[in-house]
Amino acid sequence: MMLVLNQYAFAPKTGSDLTSSLRSRGIQRLLHFTLVDNLASIIKYGLLGRTELEQRQLNYIYTDNKRLDGNPNAICLSITSPNYKMFFSKRNSFSQLGYQDSDWVVILLKPEVLLNLPAAFTFTNAADSRCRGQWQRHSSREAFEAMFYDEALRATLGLNPKQPTNPQAEIQVMRSIPSDWIDAIVCHPNADIRKLQSVAGNLPVLPIYEAFAPRHDYSYWSVNYN
Repeated sequence: MMLVLNQYAFAPKTGSDLTSSLRSRGIQRLLHFTLVDNLASIIKYGLLGRTELEQRQLNYIYTDNKRLDGNPNAICLSITSPNYKMFFSKRNSFSQLGYQDSDWVVILLKPEVLLNLPAAFTFTNAADSRCRGQWQRHSSREAFEAMFYDEALRATLGLNPKQPTNPQAEIQVMRSIPSDWIDAIVCHPNADIRKLQSVAGNLPVLPIYEAFAPRHDYSYWSVNYN
């Protein structure tokens, strides 16, 4: 299985051959977490890569200054639920600057993003040494499906078809994502809903605690690294 995972670890998408995979797995949303401070800019301009943000001279708080994946212009997404390990780490780090859980949001995006923009797929975090530096490869449906590896393990963990096997599985979109593809904004229940709604405009603002919690199989991944 590792041969397959390495082969398809990090492949930009070309084409719309993911339609059947998205449909068969029932994938209805992609997710991107960020600070509330960044939300107004995202609603206005979309999700932009770092170079474009700097070229436009937009104010933005970077949540990942290191970008160990080696691809700072990629927009990082997850499927169905946030990468809770990374999300918790960022929230914990920013808490030292006075930020609370209520200062974060999870942006829900239409899966059609993957049918219209080039993307790379990793079965684990894109900064992992098994994935890093391979983003130039052409994409395929197999690359996407490799995120759902090991049927036996998936059965043991009780994963549904839309959940990647590893909770750190990542999608990196190689171009800016227009705000038209944003479906909703998820926030912590303690957030100021009225304030967020004034920024989000017509987009739904949904207080969902589970978006800030670990996935149900966290006990397995706390002691295993696949």
